[in-house]
Amino acid sequence: KGAAKAIGKVVAALGGLYAIYNIVTTIKDFEDGLVGVGKTTNILGTDLDNLGQDIIGLSRGMRAGNDELLAIAQTAGQLGVSGEAGSRAFTETVAMLGSASNLVGEEAATKLARMLNIAGEAPETVGTLAAVIVELGNNVAATEKEIAHTATQVGLATAAFGVSSAESAAFGATLAALGVRAELAGSSIGRTFRAIDKAVRSGGEQMQAMEKITGKTADEISTTFQ
Repeated sequence: KGAAKAIGKVVAALGGLYAIYNIVTTIKDFEDGLVGVGKTTNILGTDLDNLGQDIIGLSRGMRAGNDELLAIAQTAGQLGVSGEAGSRAFTETVAMLGSASNLVGEEAATKLARMLNIAGEAPETVGTLAAVIVELGNNVAATEKEIAHTATQVGLATAAFGVSSAESAAFGATLAALGVRAELAGSSIGRTFRAIDKAVRSGGEQMQAMEKITGKTADEISTTFQ
């Protein structure tokens, strides 16, 4: 009986030490992750500490844990998102997107940041883009992940024409719902835009063909395209 009690005390002590070890390890991992975020976003000192507290707060109310949120913030920094406010807003938006769709974590951060970069839009507009993707995902036969993947290719192919990230998402949703592969979707939209641009600039037979296809006048086509 005495031996059993002694063994119980040892087990309890070991359990306590293990719990302490886990806590210390978790804190260290979090601090290491936060340092990584600071390196990619150029956030330092108090601002970085504040961002860390924000991330801890976000993890309490979302499906994403600290590790995933730190990874999102770090990925965002690598893709050009900087500053405490921008990093916080971007991380929160991507985490919320992951709760509402199948576009999650680092992949979501990468896709959204690239779409914004391609369109020349500020990181602070990520909330609008995320909302557009979720709305499209709820109304077309394509997932948010498919929409974002196709939209990225569309954005790359139409960047010269000032197409916004939301417009790329709309094209991406339509083409993904039709089962068109992302790379083919991008090249097709790119060729279409170049053909319209050439018709608008040159007129003649090309514009006449465009009028026949669309049922619109040359002036209407030029105005709409601009």
